[in-house]
Amino acid sequence: MNFRCWEDGLHIVTAHDPGEYIYRPVFDDSGTTNLFARFVPGNKNLFNAIPKVEDWNWCLDHGLVHPDILLKGLVNACLSIEYGMQPVLCAITAAVSVYATLPNATVHSGVLRRPLKATHWAQKDAVEFLQHEDVVSMISYMETGIHDIDPQVLHNVIAFSYADSIFVSNALIQNPYETLSPRQTPQFQRILGNIGKPGLNFFLPPQEPIMREIDPGSWKIDSYRSFDGTASQSFENTSMPLSFTDYHVPHFDGARGAYDSQIYFLESIISVQDKGEWVADVDPSHLIDWLIYDDRMAYEDDTMNIDDDIRIEEEEKPFLPVYRLQGQGLC
Repeated sequence: MNFRCWEDGLHIVTAHDPGEYIYRPVFDDSGTTNLFARFVPGNKNLFNAIPKVEDWNWCLDHGLVHPDILLKGLVNACLSIEYGMQPVLCAITAAVSVYATLPNATVHSGVLRRPLKATHWAQKDAVEFLQHEDVVSMISYMETGIHDIDPQVLHNVIAFSYADSIFVSNALIQNPYETLSPRQTPQFQRILGNIGKPGLNFFLPPQEPIMREIDPGSWKIDSYRSFDGTASQSFENTSMPLSFTDYHVPHFDGARGAYDSQIYFLESIISVQDKGEWVADVDPSHLIDWLIYDDRMAYEDDTMNIDDDIRIEEEEKPFLPVYRLQGQGLC
């Protein structure tokens, strides 16, 4: 791929069989946004057929174009699904909103080989309102440059890894008050690292999480107390390690030419351990589906008045509504 500076802007020249293509700028927004159109070298008629703003102004000044007809044509072109620019711009806007929280993430150059609006996630009627599975499909496509996966098969994915990156939903690692607000595009965090497996790996939660059996010989004094809204830390010795089972299923997305499958679904076990002892396995996918916003959480200080809730300070009381946690990722 070569770059040439012509008098009307930067041109990108790429050589592919059967011939060479030139990408010429058709829209420039003060250096922040650039749109390029692909042309075949030597086909000057096609390039000259694209009018510029000065051409339209000249036609309007000389009465050659009726303003109402021009406006109607522009509106119809923007709303056209097949030829309009609106689907492309909406897809770019959605990608920008997702990658705004991924400052160190990269986009594979392979995404330039096909129209962005032809991807599965960009074909939604309202691209600006993406669901969790749509964002997973978007990031996996941007990372690999080739794997365009149907979002419908990614509904239960809680995280995924590719190359040196692990992408985790914000709903799993941040305070729900910060991530589950209404009408918010699902966001992800990029963690530098890998799980030691090649290709694109999607993490699935266990279908039937298990927990340890109750020991009748183990008892503790009941310490149920009303929750006064004060934040504190009572689970310093609790950890949640990640492991994988033998469930390792390949997925075929229609791409050909590789000897082995490059996409896998892995059953991922997130365990709760208290002082090094296993307590239970958890299914965090419910956090992704839970989009209820509680106004009682919108407080500015560290306290709030709640009379009906009680607090949990031990792992032996897992069925009560409030856990005392502060400044810890387990929140």
